[in-house]
Amino acid sequence: MSRKKYRFLLTALNEHGPVNATLGFGELLARHGHHVTFTHRKKFRKAAEARNFEFIPFSDGYFGDDSMLNALDDNFDSFRVDPLERLKNYTDLDKQRLALLVKDYRKLDLILRKIVAVHQHQFDAFVQDWCDLTGSLFATDHPVISLQSANPLLLYHNGPPYSFGLSTRSDPTLWEEIRQIFLEANSINIEKTNEMLVEFKRPPVFNPLRQVLPVKSIGFYHYPALLDYEECLPKEPNWHRIDYFVRSAEPETIAVPVDFLDKPGKLIYFSLGSIASNDLKLMREIISILAKAPHKFIISKGFRGDFLDLADNMWGENYFDQIQVLQMVDLVITHGGNNSLMEILYYAKPLIVIPYFFDQYDNAQRVVDKNIGYRINLWELSEERLLDCIEKTLKDVDMHNRIKEISQSMKDSDSGTQAVEMIEKIIDEAKAPEKR
Repeated sequence: MSRKKYRFLLTALNEHGPVNATLGFGELLARHGHHVTFTHRKKFRKAAEARNFEFIPFSDGYFGDDSMLNALDDNFDSFRVDPLERLKNYTDLDKQRLALLVKDYRKLDLILRKIVAVHQHQFDAFVQDWCDLTGSLFATDHPVISLQSANPLLLYHNGPPYSFGLSTRSDPTLWEEIRQIFLEANSINIEKTNEMLVEFKRPPVFNPLRQVLPVKSIGFYHYPALLDYEECLPKEPNWHRIDYFVRSAEPETIAVPVDFLDKPGKLIYFSLGSIASNDLKLMREIISILAKAPHKFIISKGFRGDFLDLADNMWGENYFDQIQVLQMVDLVITHGGNNSLMEILYYAKPLIVIPYFFDQYDNAQRVVDKNIGYRINLWELSEERLLDCIEKTLKDVDMHNRIKEISQSMKDSDSGTQAVEMIEKIIDEAKAPEKR
């Protein structure tokens, strides 16, 4: 009997991490014979169509890159402080800022409402990443497959609070103190978000320590089994691990200058991701340090890369396909975003993590706890520390072997196939009443 083919509509929050993770999940569905449509801002059409996905563009009016940059411009210095110290000094204005995403979720829901109204009968299920606080995808009878592309610590009940970069072996009494401070700082955010959820006819149970609502159908996160937080069980109901859903490379080949590749030293990739790379002061500081290393560096310069000058031992672009770069290099210096971490581990690259915010702190600490890399906090960044970590990471054969073991476990895993089979069963059951 031939396998059933189902039609999926996928979308994600307006950040490169969720978008890239969702594209990777779409590839997983497509490899199992299913039809995938991706809906998002027009700038992502090319990425969707390169994977043979259908594409439905968002209507105009959804917030763009500039809104995020403008919100960060006045706060870059705050990211150079330990997140707990920053939280303890929150002002009323800071608390108001935490609730600003409510406005963006309302815009996103309005756009999705129009798309669902027109196209819902073309699909058998919806897939969303970080759109949990919208309403339209959840208002129909369609199964909703929820993705969590961030570090999965936020799904676990008996671990430290996420986004503070605490080890699971740290003092649990500190965890409770942080939770209370965090909830107090988010008091306005909780109130405004739950008001919005009531309007959306979604359960008003938003908890910023979790960031997810109870799943409608099933949820998946990607994190390799050898790194997962099993010591912090239990986790939120009906969430399942997939060892990876890493996207494939883009079709256009990166043209790295031959004369650059001929330069001496190891080839190292440096990227702070799509958000932190806009901190030009920080980018210039790190670039000036790397200029003193006896190696060559591929630099992801970011949206504001035209304002950066690179040293003689560097080559870079404002944006290029990270997947291709990872397959070239000997070492990665990364911000530690979850999607980037999964890609780095999949391609078995040694790494140094310089976390900037959110779950990047948790990934950085997990890398340290599992002895597969180094963490350098921004408030501890120095020339000596960074250059020393580069040399140690390049020479640590045992560390390289641990990373290779994780990489191989990701490639050998059949968790993706198991996930697709679970999804197919959910859709089959949802359609069963139609056959009666």
